Amino acid sequence: MDSIGLAKLRPPLPERGLSIRPSVLEALGDTTHPVVYLCAGPGSGKTATASLFAARSGPAVWYELDAGDNTLHSFVLHLGLAMRRALPAFEQRIGLYPAMHSTARVALDLLDGFLAEYRRLAHGPDGPQSICIVLDNVQRLDDKQIGLFLGGLVRKIPEGLRLVLLGTSRLLETEALAGSESLVRRIGDEDMLLDRKEAEKVVGYDAEPVWQSSGGWPCTINAFRLLLQQHRDIDVPAERLRMDGSCDRTHMACFEGILETLPGSLRRFVEDIRLLEDMTPALCNKMAGIGNAAALLEYLVNNHYYLKKKDGGHYRFYAPFATYLRSVLPPTKEEYQKAATCMAETGNWLDAGRFAFLADDRVLLEQCAGQVGDAMIAAGLMPELDRWLERLGGERCGPVVCLLQAKLLLLHGQSNDALPAVDRALSGFRAAGEGDRLVEAMRYRAMLTRRDGVCEDSCSILDEMLPEAAAVSPEAECLLLADKVCCLFLSEQSSVAASQIETRLAAARAAGNERMIRWYEWIMIAVHYHKGRFPETVASRKAAEGITREELDLLGKAANQYYAVRALQNMDELEEARKLFDGWQVTPAEPYAIQDDLWNELVMSIECLTADLYRDHILEQPLRDEKLDPLLDRIREFVTLFPDSHRFAATARVEEQVAALLRGGDAVEIAREIRALQEDCIPPVYLSAMSKVVPALLDGDHVSEASTIVEECFERNEKDNLPYAAAMYYGLMACIALRNRQETVAVEYVRASVSLAAHSRMIALYADRVLFEPVINIAVDENIEPEFIRTVIDRFDYRIKKVYVNCFGPFYAAPIKTQDRHIHFRTNKTRELLALLLHNRNRALTKSELSTALFGDDSIRNNKLLDVTIYYLRAAFRERDLDSPVQYQNGGYSASDHQIDSGIPAASNAILAFRRFPGRQTAEAVLQAIPDVYMKDIDSPWASIQRDLYEELALLARQTLENTAERV
Repeated sequence: MDSIGLAKLRPPLPERGLSIRPSVLEALGDTTHPVVYLCAGPGSGKTATASLFAARSGPAVWYELDAGDNTLHSFVLHLGLAMRRALPAFEQRIGLYPAMHSTARVALDLLDGFLAEYRRLAHGPDGPQSICIVLDNVQRLDDKQIGLFLGGLVRKIPEGLRLVLLGTSRLLETEALAGSESLVRRIGDEDMLLDRKEAEKVVGYDAEPVWQSSGGWPCTINAFRLLLQQHRDIDVPAERLRMDGSCDRTHMACFEGILETLPGSLRRFVEDIRLLEDMTPALCNKMAGIGNAAALLEYLVNNHYYLKKKDGGHYRFYAPFATYLRSVLPPTKEEYQKAATCMAETGNWLDAGRFAFLADDRVLLEQCAGQVGDAMIAAGLMPELDRWLERLGGERCGPVVCLLQAKLLLLHGQSNDALPAVDRALSGFRAAGEGDRLVEAMRYRAMLTRRDGVCEDSCSILDEMLPEAAAVSPEAECLLLADKVCCLFLSEQSSVAASQIETRLAAARAAGNERMIRWYEWIMIAVHYHKGRFPETVASRKAAEGITREELDLLGKAANQYYAVRALQNMDELEEARKLFDGWQVTPAEPYAIQDDLWNELVMSIECLTADLYRDHILEQPLRDEKLDPLLDRIREFVTLFPDSHRFAATARVEEQVAALLRGGDAVEIAREIRALQEDCIPPVYLSAMSKVVPALLDGDHVSEASTIVEECFERNEKDNLPYAAAMYYGLMACIALRNRQETVAVEYVRASVSLAAHSRMIALYADRVLFEPVINIAVDENIEPEFIRTVIDRFDYRIKKVYVNCFGPFYAAPIKTQDRHIHFRTNKTRELLALLLHNRNRALTKSELSTALFGDDSIRNNKLLDVTIYYLRAAFRERDLDSPVQYQNGGYSASDHQIDSGIPAASNAILAFRRFPGRQTAEAVLQAIPDVYMKDIDSPWASIQRDLYEELALLARQTLENTAERV
């Protein structure tokens, strides 16, 4: 904000004692008209009256427009900054992006975002109930897109917002405000009347007033004071002085009188410095060729000669007086040249460039462009910079101007024209030996080579330039390597880039260069992520913890932050991911940064957000999507700046379709829409989107559509070779194969999916328990990555039934897929031990309890027999290559529910329901759950008691059915 000057965003202090237009103040506060348009001549009191109103009206936003604000980007940027200055909670979004293409759509989209943010503040729990926005000097605006923005703001103005427009012409009245007459209260010249008695009271008719100058109104008051003093016989209407069309003539007469009364040396001094409206004593000494400028300036201020003193030792003439000086004393080219030289010597390169432009001093203008060109782009002064460069003629200029020209062409979407400009810049920097600027030009050269995400040529250019960058500095080499990581979608290039970065990281560690270690670790985040090495991604993120904002702006790889977040999400470290996502979002500071950096930041942001929302969706939690629409708005804003980029437009549309899916949209229609965009969309985004669409299709039993999409996505990923995408699609292929009853094929897909997921620690892949339960069952049966699968089972509470135990009828155990092949138990006590553990499935049994139940007591001998029996039971499962379900925990033994399926849970649930609600339906459920004798072959007291209970309940259930049948 400091770079544009706080003065234009700060209302002038209301003049002490001046309240001589009560009717205007009353009109400004009239809530029946939310918009006030005050259109009156210069110096008529608009600014001072509005500043007094703003001081009394509560939260007020002030924005004084100047010539540099006449572009949509500059206008909205500074309006947002003014809003944020008055209301710190206001989120300024447009400031990130340059306005290459100001179109009607851009203007209206920005307006919608602005109004949405206002409503959030105005109606939030702590937000103000009303806000006043004052736009001063609106006559400076003639940009059609700004007119669209303002006109839309007037027509859509929400409750509680008050808009005050101050201007000297009726341009906005006839164009932007057309059709909004009922909303607008107009105040014109005829309303801006001065009460003579109050004016005399304030300015002091006979006595010298205490005067504090700060704007057009005091300027006019001062003019009348002098006129009243010098011309006692002036013809003044009875009670009022009218400020209408005669205002300019009044100023002219006053200014002529002032120049005539000045001492000769002082008059020459004022004439000499007439070009300067923002001056210092040192500048005035150089311009006027004198040595006592400080004393002369103080004399002018103290005697109210239309000069006021500002902070920092600066002085400024009132705009009407400066205009008058220019009109009666037209400057010559020599004077412009002198002013440009003086400004350059004081380091004021922007004003120096403006005067050099007027003086047609091309040498100085080129120097000024090199000094402030980037700052002008950042401040939205691109039209003015365009004029400078057009005057210079890029082909005849030095490398700095050529690079600026390339940036402007790129921002205007003219990439083909920008390429030769960058080449000229490269040649010039090489000849001049300017290493840092050479590297900047190299990066632009590589980026311009890339077309819609195709990176082969860009990688080749970077490889050619790497040795030259290494000769400049290690940091320069690192910057080019960071850009090369953008090409990681190409597997053969990613291996080369990864090797180069790893080699340099090892060298930095050996040298103890902490800064370079942080840099290379930051780049390695992307390398690891695209290689599917999620734990290593997180490790590199931690190793780069000390990286500063300045280093990140230089590296331009803010998206790597989001790769780290995404890796944490995939590893199911959700809390850490949310902390990282919410607390450390980074955006490149340069509005003209390489566009891929900004785009990656936006895309990764929404990918991380939709991943969280998708997880909530599959876990059947409420959809907390309040952040989704603002992020989509930011993406749309960016896309409008690149209307010719199919890659940006298609990717943004895919993200919108994912949002629609999460909100319950038709999966078939959404799939069709996304498939139509696959050739232009960024590959990882397309794959990620389809990984959310396919489960929705399978839920709707659209198996053939899902199968087609999965095959296409897998074929796309063969080129990009993203392991995490392959793990997802192998898993989906397994699900489809099982739906098509292709069990043998499904096993191979499961093996591939689980192996890749285990390598990446990609636990979150299997969060959808309904979809992936058959996959996990196969992984358990085939003993694929058992440690990883156990983690998945525990994390998402999978009910994996590897062994079936028949408890009603002849007691036996068998693998769940081959129930005809019973597990062999060496002794009857081994079978009885498994039955006993299942009988007490809800608690762990101590050795004493087991020994007593099986052998009659817990003597030492029986305890040893129990140990042997437990060994035999575990060995029986191992012999069939099965994991033993017997677990020891909490001081006792139990059978794992995850690995055993039996009829006991169903019987228990049916009995519980029957006891609570005895009736026909629950009775039928009991008889279905207890089809035979409980543990028929187990002859023991505990089994007999349960057997008698089951038989009694079954009899009761039959009686209930008979009774209900008789009633029917």
